[in-house]
Amino acid sequence: EMAAKLLPHALPMEAAPGTAHEFVVGMATRQLESHSRFLDIGDLSCVLQGAVAWQASGDRSAIHHAARILRTVWPWVASKLPYLGPDDLALALKGYCWQLQYSQQEFAVQGALRDHPFVESVADARDGGHSMRTAARTRSELDFKTKLVQHVLSRLSEMPLRQMAVCLTSLASGVSE
Repeated sequence: EMAAKLLPHALPMEAAPGTAHEFVVGMATRQLESHSRFLDIGDLSCVLQGAVAWQASGDRSAIHHAARILRTVWPWVASKLPYLGPDDLALALKGYCWQLQYSQQEFAVQGALRDHPFVESVADARDGGHSMRTAARTRSELDFKTKLVQHVLSRLSEMPLRQMAVCLTSLASGVSE
């Protein structure tokens, strides 16, 4: 799928993403939302690379787009875990762990979870912001732990040292000295 292959290259090298970049990623995200079940392993790898690149930019709208992309492909990532290689497993774990961290930082700062990688935030008319159903969030994070995290940990012994380091660093990123 062309949209999947486009994502890793849609981010500008030196500047923050502009409206043209956001438009391209928005179009690619909409394409992925409607055709994600047709992604093969290579396409899924491109999507994960693109999401991680957008997260790494640190731009607020880029992080929002990364969350949409990760939410869209989560069912397919979960169903294709046995077929993912070490690089793809490391990318998946890194992308979803980073996005969970971003979402939790938003909660700490603003009191509302946004840009969650598994559950869509919904506008809450009472407070004018975004809120998320706690039960859905808890279920989705448990699903993430039982599917992706446990699968990656069970395959660590098969991974080259570089991918093993990425996986362990992703899992331990919330731990500080």
